[in-house]
Amino acid sequence: MSVDNDTVALCYTLVMPKQSLERLIKEETYPTSGGLEKIQQSLVNRYVYGMVYVDSCVNDKKDDKDWLINNSVNEPVNPIWEQIAHE
Repeated sequence: MSVDNDTVALCYTLVMPKQSLERLIKEETYPTSGGLEKIQQSLVNRYVYGMVYVDSCVNDKKDDKDWLINNSVNEPVNPIWEQIAHE
């Protein structure tokens, strides 16, 4: 999964708000250990099953995920995915 070419699919696969991903990429926040584990699992599944895995994650309950992933109104730090200080 390449963050530079499909951040939306990555966010839907992980069920991660785009704002959280953007802060992590810019190193404004740091990933939680649980978040890192979920990212690693998703990357392994992506390489084992290919884009079929990503597509199924994106399409699974997509309407339910839309608000969480696309909410961009001053979203606070998401404690599932990110933390202010580095562990």
